[in-house]
Amino acid sequence: MDILTQLTDGLSYLHTHRCLHCDIKPSNLLLEPISDREYEIKIADLGSSKIIPALAHDTQRTHVVGTVDYAPDYARHIVNTEETVPISDLQRWFPHWDLFCLGATLARIVWTQTTAGDRNFKRMLLDPKPNISRLFESDFDVLKPIILRLVDPIMENC
Repeated sequence: MDILTQLTDGLSYLHTHRCLHCDIKPSNLLLEPISDREYEIKIADLGSSKIIPALAHDTQRTHVVGTVDYAPDYARHIVNTEETVPISDLQRWFPHWDLFCLGATLARIVWTQTTAGDRNFKRMLLDPKPNISRLFESDFDVLKPIILRLVDPIMENC
């Protein structure tokens, strides 16, 4: 659970600085060993991130880049396209976008049979990799509802 705490602390730091990462996924989370049994997690690849202004004009728009398989449903159709979105949409989606990506990432890490594009997170959590449930032990039962809450498509439920 320490890795999860570090990860949420890192996201909290980014969000405190109004930075929306937009591309939280396993390959953007780096584990650095600091001892035989301890790791430090680093959030990598801020190339897709956006600094969300406190106030934006209605005419300000931007492209959104990221990984569609980890993006929330409300943004999947605009990720990596020529379509631009109003900054006000990013303000509304902040910080839920990254929290959803975190939940999707955790679900795919624990699931035994990751399939590109799969969005059935409940099913993913029913069949964890043996090493994952062993690694988290009793904490895994605590982690499952947290993940499901993170991937809730209703932003207010996250």
